[in-house]
Amino acid sequence: MYTVIPVGGVPGGECYLLTTEDRAILIDSGFPCSADRALVNIRRALEGRPLTHILLTHSHYDHAGGSARIRQEYPEAKVVAGAHAAKILAKDSARALMRELSESAAADQGIAGTGYNDAIDELSVDIPVTDGDIVEAGGLRFRVIETPGHTKCSVSYYCEEEGLLIASETTGIAITPPDVLPCYIIGYQMTMDSIAKCAALAPQDMLVPHWGLLPAGTTGTFLANAAVEAEKLYNFILEGHDAGLDADGIVAKYRERYYTPEVARCQPEKAFLLNANALVPRMLKEAGRVE
Repeated sequence: MYTVIPVGGVPGGECYLLTTEDRAILIDSGFPCSADRALVNIRRALEGRPLTHILLTHSHYDHAGGSARIRQEYPEAKVVAGAHAAKILAKDSARALMRELSESAAADQGIAGTGYNDAIDELSVDIPVTDGDIVEAGGLRFRVIETPGHTKCSVSYYCEEEGLLIASETTGIAITPPDVLPCYIIGYQMTMDSIAKCAALAPQDMLVPHWGLLPAGTTGTFLANAAVEAEKLYNFILEGHDAGLDADGIVAKYRERYYTPEVARCQPEKAFLLNANALVPRMLKEAGRVE
């Protein structure tokens, strides 16, 4: 039996403690700039239990960025992430971008200049994993499910015993469950394949990034809607191109339609546009609209 407790420090830097009777693991770790605030929540929620693992779903700054600072307080916690994410987090260029985006998020959240310790230079992964690997964490047994689409390094974790799927952002995020906002960046077909892999598990429960546990009985509908909304976004981009818009024009239309107040709550505009400017040309290329 497990309990999920939200412990993120600020909106957009959501992370979750998954606790069992005598142990706990952290799912993602939020922004680097909000790690100190998350630590306050983590200490309160642990109630004396050890933090044994930090499971990362991908390498983006709002999911992986806080892990180094949290590890300073809980050095026994092992960081688990996809093998590709481990390589990314070791790159100076990735850390520099993470710091830049974190500082932007800090300004948005009103915590810039507060002397927070981001610890970004200490980012590392202890246990790199690939599809099918088994991770024993917090007294539970998780199978790694590679779910590329949001990023190449996105992974999900499935605990068959509990029927719990810890999803990556490839399956989208919840707005008002079971409504789904598509969040893929690097590939449409790989996203559809990843959603199908998750749906085939028929999970009883699902932890969705930036939302938490879906309401009971909505997991299947959420995953079905994820596929529908992923296709709608793909068609939206292609229709923009067919109407004569260039990539910048499509990005502008994409921002107008998809950067809603709900999205702004959990993603700074700078990061949203960075993703959008990567998404649009990749989808056009995948569809054969551009070379």
